[in-house]
Amino acid sequence: MSRSTRDRSVFHPTPKLSSQNMAQHAAEEALVKQLRRINDIFTTKRLPLETVRRLADGIETATRGVEPGLSRLGEGGLDSSRWLHFEWNPTHAPLLFERTSAPGAAVRLEARCTCGAAFEGPPATVHGGHVALMFDDALGALVDAQKREDGVSAFYVTASLHVNYRRPTPLHAELVVTAWVDRQQGRKMWVKATMGPAGGETTAEAEGLFIAMRQEEPRSRL
Repeated sequence: MSRSTRDRSVFHPTPKLSSQNMAQHAAEEALVKQLRRINDIFTTKRLPLETVRRLADGIETATRGVEPGLSRLGEGGLDSSRWLHFEWNPTHAPLLFERTSAPGAAVRLEARCTCGAAFEGPPATVHGGHVALMFDDALGALVDAQKREDGVSAFYVTASLHVNYRRPTPLHAELVVTAWVDRQQGRKMWVKATMGPAGGETTAEAEGLFIAMRQEEPRSRL
């Protein structure tokens, strides 16, 4: 069995990075870590007025004038797949993937993450919307990996996603999302996944249908 722990090449081949790009990646990971930290603090602590003002002013100062002139991801040879690198996206759960199926077999992935206070719904429980988003992220990553296994270049989109919430999904616990391909037919791919704390009971299940866009359908319409 082939296991590729914390391997971004599950989604896209990882190019050899120059020292400059390695420094860029390290700096971006540090930034995302701090963005997650401030999000957790803001959602769990009652901050003094002066602290709130200081944080707001600091962020405004740091971001003033940054955006004009920057290239969008995917332009100028930049990484267009950051949306698949969930540990780099501070608005998503930091899913880390490994492939648990052998090369040539239908792709099966396992993702792990721990959801902090920013993902809370009912007390000590991951919000159901975040559970659904994690499933959509994991199943989308699965489809991306499977299409590359099949040598397909089409762009797939979510057509339907059904989630069964079996029991509360706990905060501050390592969660495991297991995703696999159920079947394929033409442009359609049916996929399934489960979620639950490591070593514990399944808390939610999902079934999704992903469809490959036709070549004449531009991505910009999404």
